[in-house]
Amino acid sequence: MAEIPHIGYDSAADQIFRFLSTTGATNGAKNANGDYTLTPTQFFIIPAPGEVFLLNQFTVYIEDTNDFRGDFYGDTAPLSAGIDMKIQVAFGFGGSIFDFLDKEPIKTVNDWLKHGFKVDYDITGFGNRAMAATYNFTASGKPAVIRDNQKFAVTVQDDLTGLVAHYFSIRGVKATMKNSAPSPVTFTY
Repeated sequence: MAEIPHIGYDSAADQIFRFLSTTGATNGAKNANGDYTLTPTQFFIIPAPGEVFLLNQFTVYIEDTNDFRGDFYGDTAPLSAGIDMKIQVAFGFGGSIFDFLDKEPIKTVNDWLKHGFKVDYDITGFGNRAMAATYNFTASGKPAVIRDNQKFAVTVQDDLTGLVAHYFSIRGVKATMKNSAPSPVTFTY
């Protein structure tokens, strides 16, 4: 069983329903459909000091003008660098703590499936096409734990301007540290 500091949460206000952004807060850019080839960009969420995030679900939303191809990313050719998803130290690009994709970045729509995401498509036949790839962290038994000196980050390093929209969202619970010098305790869900 995982050991984490003693934490608590007790209200609906502690629920996390957020898009990842370029600032880690609600005021940053959220639509990841830019050109990131020269400047890799992170979309992330970061707890405030004294907080811990228990993340239950991560969703990627992609909207494009044409049908999706499994060997492409949307209706765009496969990504060359790909998309990474990690828990990292709070500031900067380095200091990877956990790599959710095992050093196999997302380069095609099928890669979301390869990594265990549930993929749903909008097949109405009208307007733009949409796809959602969802990963449930708690399906493996525990939520993803992001401490106050860490961040949950998605790094984009390719040109995604061909997509209409590209968002990353997270669901979970925000908890606060119960004491300033946490002693590890084991808790179950």
